[in-house]
Amino acid sequence: MKIKALSRPEASISRANVGDHFLHHRSLNPVSHPFHKAREYQRAIQAAKLDRIFAKPFIAGLGDGHSDGVTCIGMSRTSLVQFVSGSVDGCIKIWDLGRKKEVGCYEKAHAGVVNGVVMLDQSVRYDEREDDDDDDDSDGENDETKEVVERTRAAGGVYGKSFLSCGDDGMIRQWRLTPPSTLSPTIPTSTTLTSSSQTPNYNKGASMTTDASTQSESSLLNTWRHPSKTGGSFKSLSLHYSNPTQFASASDSSVDVWSLYRSNPISSHSTDTLWGNGDTVTHIRYNPVERGLLAHCSMDRGVGLHDTRSATPLRKTILAMRANCLEWNPMEPMNFVVGSEDYNAYSFDMRRLDKPTMIHKGHVGAVMSVGWSPTGREFVTGGYDATLRIFGYRSGHARDLYYTKRMQRVFAVGISADSKYIVSGSDDTNIRLWRVNASENSGVKTPREENALEYRAALLKKHSHLPEVSKITKSGKRRGPKFVKYSPWESSADSKYIVSGSDDTNIRLWRVNASENSGVKTPREENALEYRAALLKKHSHLPEVSKITKSGKRRGPKFVKKQTRIAQIQKESRGNKLENRIKHSKPGVVKHPNEREDAVAKEIG
Repeated sequence: MKIKALSRPEASISRANVGDHFLHHRSLNPVSHPFHKAREYQRAIQAAKLDRIFAKPFIAGLGDGHSDGVTCIGMSRTSLVQFVSGSVDGCIKIWDLGRKKEVGCYEKAHAGVVNGVVMLDQSVRYDEREDDDDDDDSDGENDETKEVVERTRAAGGVYGKSFLSCGDDGMIRQWRLTPPSTLSPTIPTSTTLTSSSQTPNYNKGASMTTDASTQSESSLLNTWRHPSKTGGSFKSLSLHYSNPTQFASASDSSVDVWSLYRSNPISSHSTDTLWGNGDTVTHIRYNPVERGLLAHCSMDRGVGLHDTRSATPLRKTILAMRANCLEWNPMEPMNFVVGSEDYNAYSFDMRRLDKPTMIHKGHVGAVMSVGWSPTGREFVTGGYDATLRIFGYRSGHARDLYYTKRMQRVFAVGISADSKYIVSGSDDTNIRLWRVNASENSGVKTPREENALEYRAALLKKHSHLPEVSKITKSGKRRGPKFVKYSPWESSADSKYIVSGSDDTNIRLWRVNASENSGVKTPREENALEYRAALLKKHSHLPEVSKITKSGKRRGPKFVKKQTRIAQIQKESRGNKLENRIKHSKPGVVKHPNEREDAVAKEIG
């Protein structure tokens, strides 16, 4: 008789280190694991519970914050450490994410609200100018600008890392990102640095002046004034993606494209000539790929696109309510997200602006700011309801909701370049740091921990559609401010009871199922109840059954029944009117309403 023995090398069954697990050889045949799906489902539920147990999204409040409400945040596209914030009182602060501290402060950077800050991530040299800037002096490069260029070249040509800011005082200023030891530079009351030998004439347009004698002492590098003769205010700034010396500004009269080397705008696009309405442009952003494409939001509820090379408008759509913010998707640059006053965020495709591709719902206040993750897979919104919400780029509802009890209206948000942290600035003067994934550990993970986390994430993704998992993971179960709670009642953890609080000072307890007995049931009673529930579900569409079971037949307050009846009559009247119009019109002329199309009032261009 022949006997075959299993023989394996010792290395395949032994441990390399004492702390390692023993290697086990398992059969991968599904027949050998009949309970594989059930076991995996239980692991998915456990992973969802662990994700919520270890969810701690809030990390810290940075420093002492500002002295007034935070209005804007400028994140770096290349650095993981530094970012800049501006406030209502004209103060600008520089922050270090690694140390969670303030590293610089310009107390009176602007005489009014700071509306925009952008970081210049590359060192700028005046001797490395573009060829198109040396063609001629027809664009307004005056003797004063030439003098600034010559001074900078003589000093070595390097400004180092810096950032730009704009405000209601009609000024755009360039600051050093690494200020000197005195973090509160003295700025002249005229809000413009001028040399003693030359006084600029502001009636000729914008002015950029820098005093070489004080350049080493002060952190203010350049100043540009509003190009309008009557003055004005700047509302937003956007830095060009491929040309670090070019930026665009939005003001109450025009959209201007600037260069760091010129005192006047390279090109100025008046809102009167672009769209013929002259409304203020409140927000502007460069497209990450198209060099000359700008998108903007205006006070006339418009979201428009125009080409800076030909100074011609491309397309514009008018929303049902005003748009507050706009950001391009960094990985799909044909798409952008708009935050609106109607509590929603809308995703648009620039090739088709007649209706949004997705409506992102959840806020109960106006959406004031939007920030994209560098991966382009999700974005964060800050709202007037004092909450942060994280949306997937193809998800209509938020996957998570962040808030603190003391946080007020959120006016500025940003995501770090590694897609792991969120920075928010709110009306309560604080800068807060959050995790993008609430349950993620910020420390160093062992390979075993990384494998376990990846396995749990795969389980959650695979079973997220199942009720037991979605009940735990969906953001609707997150705690939020009391006034954000949309429903006037709360249910218990076992989903059997309702607790309500009303204006008559009473707290009331209700059953979720009105006919359910609260006592202990025998197996026979449970079987009978399940059988009756199955019968009702099966025959609920029949008229005799639906007439009894539908909630419209429930007793309620008289005014509720009256208003419900009026609403039903109005809805039926609108439906009958629409059906008659469709019936007596040409095919395709009158259509049924679409919620996405209703969000857009009209499209121009």
